Amino acid sequence: MSYDAKHRRPVLQGPRCKWDGGPRSTADISWIVWHTTEGGGYPRQPSALAVARWGAAWVPADHKVSWHLVVDDSVAIVTLPDDVISYTAFSRANRHGLHIELAGHARWSTLEWYRHQATLKRAAWRAALWCRRYDIPPRFLTDDEYRRGDKGMITHAQVTRVDRVGSHTDPGPRFPARRVARMVRRRLETLAGARE
Repeated sequence: MSYDAKHRRPVLQGPRCKWDGGPRSTADISWIVWHTTEGGGYPRQPSALAVARWGAAWVPADHKVSWHLVVDDSVAIVTLPDDVISYTAFSRANRHGLHIELAGHARWSTLEWYRHQATLKRAAWRAALWCRRYDIPPRFLTDDEYRRGDKGMITHAQVTRVDRVGSHTDPGPRFPARRVARMVRRRLETLAGARE
């Protein structure tokens, strides 16, 4: 058993996001897209449950958003099935991506990200599962690789730069992408040969 198997659970189902882009074939999935929740109206650290509830009930029709997974230090919550398109990145990344919202902020320092290792570990477990299920390499793509359509992991900031849509910079310049990719690879090794 892995040293941090405790971060595999709990994974809750729902509440389901109110808005989505309709069904898709899972053969269309190419990317795992990393985001931060940015807190919304929450005074401090938003919880995954609060964000999931907001996405399920309070998002107005003129601000349609959704995602597949929201994660904090305590829990991961599945808010859309993998075969449903999310409204997350305003681009091709919606149709071809699985979107993870980390309870956090793009402005966080490297130290602040390290204070939330549990969030990263929980997200890494789900990312590893998706990598295995959809044959996605457990590494972050360069902008050129994303532009070409290579499979892998990307950030919302990359979608903004490459697809030239929106102004999002999450999960931020100090998001520990290399460390997260290592976490995903280690969990993928743990999952090798295991049943889902």
